[in-house]
Amino acid sequence: MGYSLHDHDEVTQRRYPSLVASDPLHAVEHIKGRRDGRAVWKLQRPGSGPSTLKTWPLGPKLVLTGLLGLAQPQRQRRGAKRLDSIQVPTPRIICGPSWSLSGCTLEIDWAHGSTALEYLEGADGDVDRTRAFATQVGLMIDRIAGGGFVHRDMKLSNIIIEDQGEQPRVWLIDTVDVRLSFSKPWAIYRMLERLDVELRSRRSLLADGWAPVLRAALSSLETSQRRAVLSRLRSHPRP
Repeated sequence: MGYSLHDHDEVTQRRYPSLVASDPLHAVEHIKGRRDGRAVWKLQRPGSGPSTLKTWPLGPKLVLTGLLGLAQPQRQRRGAKRLDSIQVPTPRIICGPSWSLSGCTLEIDWAHGSTALEYLEGADGDVDRTRAFATQVGLMIDRIAGGGFVHRDMKLSNIIIEDQGEQPRVWLIDTVDVRLSFSKPWAIYRMLERLDVELRSRRSLLADGWAPVLRAALSSLETSQRRAVLSRLRSHPRP
């Protein structure tokens, strides 16, 4: 069980009283909360499966970006639709963005499984398991780029693994930073580079999996394009 918004620090309670007044209806767990008032909840409605509720407090930035169609909840919905159009698994948008005088909410399907970090830590040196996961991540990167998009925040905490034996299913759960891309090699490089930055501090987790990630992600590029991507990656060598 998580914690309640009532456990937030005094700054949050003073700035966002409308959000800390009560927990959302059917909330069973508070997954994440930030000092600016944003929060992520797990809901369990009677007679249905669990879902995720994201909330944003009303403020000048949210209002302005909302009018421009650039608010985070709008970008997350748009990103989810983009991934769905190219058959990249991501939780379905159930409802929203929904606006009120207290802020904005977005409800999405609950992603069953574990984060990539938890999955790799649980692999416990299982090379085959690590390589199977790594190949699926690489194929997902190739599919996103091939669909004309780039995920600018490709990291382990945004990847959910649904373990299905030899072929684990890979989901993306944060679609806010899914953008249009007009260059497939650049998009692949951008996602690999972002993933590599995070892995630098956890090299042992994917020691046997980085090569399969690269191989799968670069599989559809021409030889010259693969060399160009690898050359750019080598300019930021791994420790």
